[in-house]
Amino acid sequence: MTLAMIITISVPLIILIYMLKVLLAHRTEVTSMNGMVVAMSIGMVIGLLGGGILGVAFQSIFFATFLSMILGLIIGGIYGALCSTFAMIDGMLSGMMAGMMGVMLINMITPSYYEIMIKILFVITVIVLIILMFSLCHELKLYQSFAYRLIKNVGVVMFFLLILVFMYEHSGPLFNHIHEHQTEHHEHE
Repeated sequence: MTLAMIITISVPLIILIYMLKVLLAHRTEVTSMNGMVVAMSIGMVIGLLGGGILGVAFQSIFFATFLSMILGLIIGGIYGALCSTFAMIDGMLSGMMAGMMGVMLINMITPSYYEIMIKILFVITVIVLIILMFSLCHELKLYQSFAYRLIKNVGVVMFFLLILVFMYEHSGPLFNHIHEHQTEHHEHE
C-alpha cells in the first residue's frame, strides 16, 4: 500500500470516526431529515470513492462492483441507523448506488486517468465530509466543539486543504501496478 493510498483511506476515515462520535453522543437530537441527509451524503461519497478505488484495484468488474456496493450499503446504513429507519434505508440505497457508479466511472475512463480521478473523488469526499460535519455541529448547537471551531475559521480550512492536496500530490502513486504497467508499455515502444 502506497503513502498516497494510506492518505486516501485515512483522512476520510478520521472525519467519519469523529462524525460517528458526534452522532452517537447526540443521536436523539438529530432530526429525521438531517439524519437522512447525513446518511445519504456519507453513503454517496464513500461509495463513489470506494467504488473508484476497488474498480482500479480489482480486474473483475463484477467483484469490484459487488464489494463497493456492500461498502456503500454498510457505511450509509450505519450512519442512517443512528438517526432513523428511513435514514438507514436512504443511506443504504445511496451508498449501494454510488458504489456501482464509482466502479462504472473508473471503467469508462482510460487507465492513464485512474490516479487523477481517484484524487478528484478524494478531494470531493473530504470537502463534502467537512461541510457535513460543520452543518451537523451547527444544527446540534455544538459551537464549542473542536470541529466546529476549526471548520468555522475558513482560513484554517483552506490552509488545511492546501496542505492536504500538496501532501497528497507529492506522496507518490496511488497504485503501483498501474505505473509498472505503463513503464513496461513505454519500454516496448
